[in-house]
Amino acid sequence: MTTENTTSDLMAMIKDLTQNKSTPSGWQKASNSSDADIQAVSVPISLETNSGKLRVYLHFDGSNAASPEALYALVEKLEAQGLPLDTWKPKNKGWQGDRSSYKKRW
Repeated sequence: MTTENTTSDLMAMIKDLTQNKSTPSGWQKASNSSDADIQAVSVPISLETNSGKLRVYLHFDGSNAASPEALYALVEKLEAQGLPLDTWKPKNKGWQGDRSSYKKRW
């Protein structure tokens, strides 16, 4: 396959996607829609082992992510059960350093 063919294929896909943009999907669909796009959801947990940190994904069916409320309910239930969810917390933002070297940390 040549670069021209690859580029034309990609442009055709982009055109197709932009033309179908008005079709709602996922959480944008009406709640009474029977054909859900979300088939599954995975929640990472973090386990400490002798070798270091291990990330494991728990997989659930798509009904647990049918809406933002359902997804948050799943996460809160897992947290209430004491599972070590693998979460991310942003570092402090702003300027840090001493007089000789200030760095903007984001």
